[in-house]
Amino acid sequence: MDKEWERLYEEAMSVLNPHDVSNKMWVGSVASAVLTKKVIFTRVYALTQMAL
Repeated sequence: MDKEWERLYEEAMSVLNPHDVSNKMWVGSVASAVLTKKVIFTRVYALTQMAL
C-alpha cells in the first residue's frame, strides 16, 4: 500500500467505534476516509436491521 492509502486507512480506522444502540440497531462499524486536495474527511455509518 502506498503512503496515501495507508494514511486514509488509518484515518478511517481511527473513527470506528462499533456498539449497539438497541437490539435492532448498531452504529460505528463502517467508516470511510476521502482525500481532497487539502483535507481528509472521515465518516461513520449507522446500520439498521429492517424487516420488510
